[in-house]
Amino acid sequence: MTLFHSLLKAYRSSVKRIPGVHKSVYFISQHVVLPLLENWRQFWTVPDDPINLRFAFLMQAYEPETVAFFRKHVRPGMVVVDIGANVGYYTRLFSDLVGPSGLVIAFEPHPVNLMFLEKNLRNRANVNLIPKAVGSERGIAKIYDSPVASGGASLHWFDQKWKFVKSRNVKEIAPRLNREEIRIWEVEVVKIDDMLHELGVSKVDLVKIDIEGAEVVALQGAKQILSYSGALIVFELAPTNLREFGYTSVDLIEVLQSCGYKEFGVLSDKGVVEILTSQKFTELSIKLGLEVDSYVNCVASKMEFT
Repeated sequence: MTLFHSLLKAYRSSVKRIPGVHKSVYFISQHVVLPLLENWRQFWTVPDDPINLRFAFLMQAYEPETVAFFRKHVRPGMVVVDIGANVGYYTRLFSDLVGPSGLVIAFEPHPVNLMFLEKNLRNRANVNLIPKAVGSERGIAKIYDSPVASGGASLHWFDQKWKFVKSRNVKEIAPRLNREEIRIWEVEVVKIDDMLHELGVSKVDLVKIDIEGAEVVALQGAKQILSYSGALIVFELAPTNLREFGYTSVDLIEVLQSCGYKEFGVLSDKGVVEILTSQKFTELSIKLGLEVDSYVNCVASKMEFT
């Protein structure tokens, strides 16, 4: 557990239980502390995202096990593809790690996220930002804003999931819950293979993909580059999201196997990979599938993990 998460846990068990004090702390955090942190970090977050998520981004405490894995495996000169860049938490990390001799290609179609992403990536010449969604074919699709957090936007509307998630969140902590209507935009969908070909990219070293259940169709549109690259792939495994698109966890693994991937694991503390056997993968998928909005970050490799 990081220092941030320890402090958050302590706050929830103490100060948060005193309504007047909690309200004052929340107001000061929202209107004073967060803006100061954003200016210090030169990293801007979506104002109506949950306050704990914004602090996690700014204190670099979001998904520490995944950050640790990237710090171990992304090196100068590499080519990294960030699919579902959101506001750039990982994109900026990749940009720093690959350095001026490397390249980061970031896909993000959500119009609001895109505004913050562009601001957060300003003056980063090694990042190529593509404001489009990805899929198995080119076309036009609708992207549905999340009623809780910007990172939950998806090409599919999760009615059951959002009813459950909204019931667990407080409007004060997640301000966008106060909205009556869900925002929907039309976005262009492209194949990753096509876009990388247009950019003259013939191989990649690492792919991060987190697009709320659309991972299978996105990877189907990237089979060429993945088949000819030895790229590590870090992906979100969220069975309930996959189901909304008509897929299962097995479908996700099979599309990766068709591109030559043989080893799979779960990211744990300090970026260590816990190997997933077929039995463990099945057990994990069943467990995650029983809980709405439950996920883990996994990694796929063509070689044995070291």
